[in-house]
Amino acid sequence: MSKFNKIKGELLSYCQSEMNELAIQYDLSGDFPEKSISKMRELKLLSSLIPEEYGGLGLTINEVGELCETLGMYCSSSALIFAMHQMNVACIVYGNDNEPFLDATLADISKRQLLVCSATSENGVGGNIRNSHCYVSREKRGFVLEKHCPIVSYGKYSDIWLITSKKSEASNSGDQVISVLYAKQIELEQKEKWNSFGFRATCSDSFRVLAKAECQQIMRRPFSQILAEVMQPLSHALWSCVWLGMAKSAFNMTLESVRKRTLSNGGLNTTHMKGAASIDAKVQSMHAHCSYYLSEVSSKIGMVDDSPSANLHNGVNFNNVKVVMSEYLIDIVSMCIKLSGMNAFNRDSEYCLERLLRDSYGAALMINNERLTESNATYLLAISSNRLY
Repeated sequence: MSKFNKIKGELLSYCQSEMNELAIQYDLSGDFPEKSISKMRELKLLSSLIPEEYGGLGLTINEVGELCETLGMYCSSSALIFAMHQMNVACIVYGNDNEPFLDATLADISKRQLLVCSATSENGVGGNIRNSHCYVSREKRGFVLEKHCPIVSYGKYSDIWLITSKKSEASNSGDQVISVLYAKQIELEQKEKWNSFGFRATCSDSFRVLAKAECQQIMRRPFSQILAEVMQPLSHALWSCVWLGMAKSAFNMTLESVRKRTLSNGGLNTTHMKGAASIDAKVQSMHAHCSYYLSEVSSKIGMVDDSPSANLHNGVNFNNVKVVMSEYLIDIVSMCIKLSGMNAFNRDSEYCLERLLRDSYGAALMINNERLTESNATYLLAISSNRLY
């Protein structure tokens, strides 16, 4: 058995035996999924994308996508935290320009299975992570950074933070850098507590962040490059894997519900089975999209084409996968509810799809689909080539 198959098998065994019940508890309480993250640490999954030379598992992007999908079938919030962590770690892996501090950080994440979050959003910039008001204030012994963040997923429980800001006070809002900071270097003042109706256990609270650190903790590569090369394509691809797992979970529950109803009624209901076939086709389409975009990201991560038009086209493609996959998820869960009927609607039913429905709408709101579509419209006009395909 390969290393990856062994890891996936152990994760799946845990998900099937414990995670379903835990997901219900975390959804009700809104608590951080501590037990799920502890299991990830036990399996060394928090270093999945870190190369073996740093003590990581050295898994491929496709393999990490499979793990995201597996987790998504059982606990949406745990899966989303896992996907976001992997994206943040990848920013360090692929954005590392032979920087000793980043080398040491990757080894530390692997050794101690540290959880990594990112603070890219900021109050007053209209949700555009490519703009910052806050800035790095350099001092003799390092720098100080203060940022007001409307949302930081699982920030209170993270060991390492990636924080975006302007390069300096005099820099324009788009001249941004990423600072890699340990939690002990940060003072947090919680402003608002996360109380959403979906992805409740991601604990995406609002904070005022005050950080003091050494200048070597500012990544050399600009945020604009890391965003285009790593963060945007990988986050959209791994999120899509989570959503695929959620869609499969909804369909599996619905199919079992329909089969049980069919048997109890003493015969095949062709209308129900046609409905199931239609949903299956959408799930298969999601799967095909996921496989294709994971391969695309694997081949292009960490690289930027010399052609500005090609880079814009890549941006359009990676925005499209996020929009399309999140909308597919809402459609599939909604179709499953209609097909399963009261079994899906009743909170006391083992086939209840309430939690998956609530979580599915979060998929479309995480970096709002309307914003991404507007960005794509601008990109398409800017692409110089007359032909896109």
